[in-house]
Amino acid sequence: MKKIIFNLKTRVAFCCLFLISAFAVNAQTLSLGTTNAVSVSGPTISGGAYNYNVVIPFYATDLTGTFSLTYASTYTCGQGYFKYITLNKSTGAFVANSSNSNSVSIVPGNMPVGTNSYVMRVYCANGAPDLPSILKATLNINITVTKEATPAVNLSFAPYCKYVAHSNPQVYSGYIGFNVSGNYANASKLYLRVTNTASACPTADYPLTYLNTSGSATATVGPGMSFYDCAANTAYTIQLVYKSGATVYVIPSGSYGWTNYTWTKTFKNCMNVLQPDPGPFEPAFGKTAATNEMAITDPNDQNRTNKKGKYSLYPIPVTTTLSVLSVEDGKLVSIRVYDFNGIAQVSKVLDSKAGLQQLDVTALKPGIYFAQIETSEGVFVEKIVKN
Repeated sequence: MKKIIFNLKTRVAFCCLFLISAFAVNAQTLSLGTTNAVSVSGPTISGGAYNYNVVIPFYATDLTGTFSLTYASTYTCGQGYFKYITLNKSTGAFVANSSNSNSVSIVPGNMPVGTNSYVMRVYCANGAPDLPSILKATLNINITVTKEATPAVNLSFAPYCKYVAHSNPQVYSGYIGFNVSGNYANASKLYLRVTNTASACPTADYPLTYLNTSGSATATVGPGMSFYDCAANTAYTIQLVYKSGATVYVIPSGSYGWTNYTWTKTFKNCMNVLQPDPGPFEPAFGKTAATNEMAITDPNDQNRTNKKGKYSLYPIPVTTTLSVLSVEDGKLVSIRVYDFNGIAQVSKVLDSKAGLQQLDVTALKPGIYFAQIETSEGVFVEKIVKN
């Protein structure tokens, strides 16, 4: 089990949320193109200014994208004049201008958190030096950028093996999931995403709010809550993802206090291991020539007979050659020898053969290994010792 503590801080990030908004009061509109805005409200008019409020994701420090201001009233200019708009900050600093248009873009394409104040002037202009421009309107505009409430996530994860439904006695299905405990706050847009290196199961995003029956954005994870379902022997990684509309942002591992949780499932996990019969090999298939067929030369060798799997495995300990003998009507499909890390060291595909099959284990270093034997009756695991 690994404890994950998530304390979020701010960071500039660009998320592509296509949000078109246009609000008009009297003679002015604010339009947003492709931005990282979560929501926009306004305008309201107070103090002679048009006031807008724009909310951005908690991890961003700026409103980024494309946005413009439009003079919404219809007007025309006389002969020799053309429409001309200037946009300055309230401090007088130049921002942008436009000709023959009712709109002017706000450049550069970012606004920091806080109130951004502009003065928009609308003219009928003339290029001749002896003809003055005609001022049609002056508009004061305030755009206040705020961030969403910062989430806080404190979660612990633990993989577990799933059982076959209604099995008695209970047997593992081979599938795993993840138990979750802990708590979260302001997490209405946060999801847990599980990926695996084998791409064996679909990537799925699980809302954090599903971890409590209340569905609240701030809650303690309910008892016995878990998620995910996959059986592949591979490495699984849990990521934290922010989603809002078309915005999808994977929280980088190592950022904001979040660290991805990774766990690897091997053949040893969730395996129903049948205990082998101990002691010397005893033929169970009624052949008087069994001893010769198995070429047993040392009566002190320990051999394994798995009656359910319909095979015998010998010698144990093994030095050079591991033998597998099918018994009764059993068929041998494959044999693989794994180390303690779940890595196959030697293997042999047998294609449902009967009789005696052998696997050369000379190259293995002395130690303990696991032999995975697949027969017509299922998959079985035996512990072996290499001298």
